[in-house]
Amino acid sequence: MRKILLIISFLFVPFFIFAEKPIVKNIQTISGKNQNIILLWTNPQDTEEEISHFLIFRSNQLISDYKQIESLQPIAKLPATSTGYTDTVPDFSEYFYAVIAYTTKPFDLIIPSVNSTTKSVSLQNNFNKKIQKAKKAEKTYPDGTSRDTPLPYLNILEEKQTNLISSETLKEIKPLRKSVKKQIQDLQPYFFEEDLVSPDGGDDFLLFQILKTTFAPKKYEQAITELNIFLGTNISSETSNRALFYLGQSQYMLGQFEDAVRSFVKLQSIYPDLTQKWIDASLDNL
Repeated sequence: MRKILLIISFLFVPFFIFAEKPIVKNIQTISGKNQNIILLWTNPQDTEEEISHFLIFRSNQLISDYKQIESLQPIAKLPATSTGYTDTVPDFSEYFYAVIAYTTKPFDLIIPSVNSTTKSVSLQNNFNKKIQKAKKAEKTYPDGTSRDTPLPYLNILEEKQTNLISSETLKEIKPLRKSVKKQIQDLQPYFFEEDLVSPDGGDDFLLFQILKTTFAPKKYEQAITELNIFLGTNISSETSNRALFYLGQSQYMLGQFEDAVRSFVKLQSIYPDLTQKWIDASLDNL
């Protein structure tokens, strides 16, 4: 019996040692607007040594060893409480990132997908999506030809207007411009079809009850608490994905935009179009 306990204790020793190391976790990147790339991570808890600050490194290659960046200047030095950083990149190249905790010296352990990214991120991805979207929106006319000269329009979303519009007209469209902006920025709560009708039982029923008592009546603080507890249980991946999306919406509604981005970015491959809308709105508010 003592031998078995000794073996079990040895198995768990590496985990506890790792858990106490000053190393960030869950590193993620998002291609933001303009020339920005958003970097997010989770801070370590109860570290062996107190973290004084974080160093951010950027590279065009996967960072898998500290020797790769040891001689490089970090692109940023951040306080120990930081959980995110917005990097302004110069071009459409593909980039990889690493976040290094600094105690009395840099903690030189690199673990891909933990404190260094394993997938490259670039502005090109975001740029290509906009091009593809524009191509889908192209219209042809009955005779099969495209209009050579675009029709004139009023740019009511922009603060700056051309001199082609009179000051009187500007006064008339100003309230309309503000209302359009508000419609773009203020998203309404979204419900998946599966959650509109009470299920017979199981994980879906538990999620339905949480939504019914918290999310639907807009009790978003309570929704965040209960959804986090629910997500910590053993539930199916489909139900977990929907619950995480409701968590992101609740965080957005309370103005917790950075947390909302963290939630939505985990679902980008599952609900790409849906999450992109909420991520863009969150970043706009940030």
